[in-house]
This record gives sequence, structure tokens and C-alpha cells, in this order.
Amino acid sequence: MKWTFDTPEAGDMVRVRVGSIYHYGIFVSDEEIIQFGPPPSDVRRLASGEDIRVISTDADGFRSGGFIETGRPGFSERVRARRRAAVVAYARSQLGRGGYDILRNNCEHFARECLFGKGECAVVDKARIAARAMPSADVYLSEVSGSETTRVYPPDRESEIRSACNAAVAAQKRTAWRLLCVAMKNSMGIEPEKAEFRRTENGKWLCDKCMFSLTHTAGYAAAAVSRFPVGVDMEEYSRTRDLRKLYGKIVCPEERLVYGEDPSDTDVLRLWTRKESIFKRYGDGGFEPLSVNTEKETAVTRIPVKYPLVISVSAERLAYFSIYEVSADGKVISPLAGRNA
Repeated sequence: MKWTFDTPEAGDMVRVRVGSIYHYGIFVSDEEIIQFGPPPSDVRRLASGEDIRVISTDADGFRSGGFIETGRPGFSERVRARRRAAVVAYARSQLGRGGYDILRNNCEHFARECLFGKGECAVVDKARIAARAMPSADVYLSEVSGSETTRVYPPDRESEIRSACNAAVAAQKRTAWRLLCVAMKNSMGIEPEKAEFRRTENGKWLCDKCMFSLTHTAGYAAAAVSRFPVGVDMEEYSRTRDLRKLYGKIVCPEERLVYGEDPSDTDVLRLWTRKESIFKRYGDGGFEPLSVNTEKETAVTRIPVKYPLVISVSAERLAYFSIYEVSADGKVISPLAGRNA
């Protein structure tokens, strides 16, 4: 596709640059350009998919102060492109359609679907291919649902959850496994039912399609997925405990030089979750905090702004990780803002 500033005709694919990204649509006339959502002014809203539908605006509404470019298909694209009238008819038939996804079903996917019958997004597809080769991890987080009763796959995991010591722990485990299934689908494109899971003698669950790690507290659960060994752990600020006493039991001499003799509660929780995440990445057995030195095996910590949590992740050459908020019905709401430690 070659982009020019030529005057578009009905059925042409058009775009406008908004900030650092492009917004795409199908041109019908100066009074009608059909597009998936308005020009993006709020990236967080786009990421969440909130109330974004196929709409029609005039040219001024589409350009948002920018310049409209017209797509000119190459020879191979012209061969498979629909006729102009068919492009317009299809675009109009989709008005009001929802299901926006910034990676899998965005404005460019829609415009190309109208033109070629298949949704594509060259920038996103290239980025996804590159991302698959990078050592990275995604974390999915939600509140624990005590009323959740949906059975999980595989059956052995369902049986294990049912045999939990009490209903509260069972709810935490069930929520964490639900998040794992969401993470596998959303980040890895893997259907959990098509994967093979097995449990080691020490109780650690493994998958043949990806690496994962689970963590849960009384109020929250999280799952991390990666193509490399990964560990995740989190702690709540509100949980009552003697953190000064805990610090004395877990800190190594090298770590004491970093955290000092009187660390803050946040630093203690950061140290504890880092040790747990490193152990989960490598270990399969009993956790001995003093044997895990975070100064030699690093982990990254983030503090989600919406939650009273400290979350640490350990993975290969990991410098930063994303946290996604998940609703009770399994919908990925949005990436959570946070910071590196």
C-alpha cells in the first residue's frame, strides 16, 4: 500500500496521523468516513476497549487537525481488493459494531477488512512477531472471587482445588488458574484446553506450551506467563505481620548493605516478593529465603497504583513487565500503571 495526499474517492482506504500513530477509515464522501472508533486521543481508553464502535464522521472529524492520506494498493493488492461499491456497502453494514482490541481488532484491521475481506495490521503483526522472540512476561491480576464456581482444566487441577484446606484458599487457587487461562489466550494465543499440564512430585504445575507462575493472597490473585522460566509473587500492604522480624529472617549480608538496618515496610515486602519470585522461577520444593540472594539473581518489582500490592517478577533478562487488570467475567480491562523498582 502506497500512501499519497491525492484526493480520495468512495471506497478508498484513508488514514490520518494523530500524534505518533495512524488512524484508519474508509472514505465515502467528505460528509462520511467510516472508521472503528474516533481518532485516538486517549491510548488508555483504546487499550481498555471502552465503548469503542464502528462510527461515521465527516472529513473534519476524521482528520482531527491533521492531513488525510489516501491508500493506493499495489498490483497484488488490487487483484484481491473488493470493488469500490462493495467496500462502501460492507463498511456501512458494520456501523455500530463493537469488539475493539488495540492489538487484534483495531481501526486498521477494520479498514483492511472492508477493502480486502480480511483484517490485517502490518505494524502490529510485525511487533507481535518481534515480541515473541523477546524474553518478557505479562502478569494478569484480579480480585479473588469467593463466588466463582466454574470448573477449571485439567481435571487434576480441579480436583486439587476442591481438596484445598478451606473455601477461601480454594477461591484463591481457582481465581489464579482462571487468570492463567486468560493470560495464555491473550498474551500467547494458546487455548488452555489444547495444552498439556502436569504436576511435579513437589506440587509445581507445568505446561507444555508456555512457562507460567501463580500467586495469590486473601484478596487478590495473579498469573504470569512467558516463553521463558518465570516466577511471580505478591504481598498486600494491609496484611498484619511483624515485618521487622521477618526482615531479620530473610535478609542476606549483601542485601543488608542495600536495604540497611531499618528498611521501610515497602522495602521488606519488595525483598520478600523478589525472593519468592526467584525461587518460583527456579525452584521446585521448599522455600528457604536465606538461600536466595536477590543481589545475584535479580527480580523486578512494581507497585500497581490501584491496588495495595507489591508485585515482583523474575524472568530471563527481564527489565520491565506489564500488569493487566482482569474483571470477574474474564475481560482484560486495561494495563495497570506502575513503576520499576
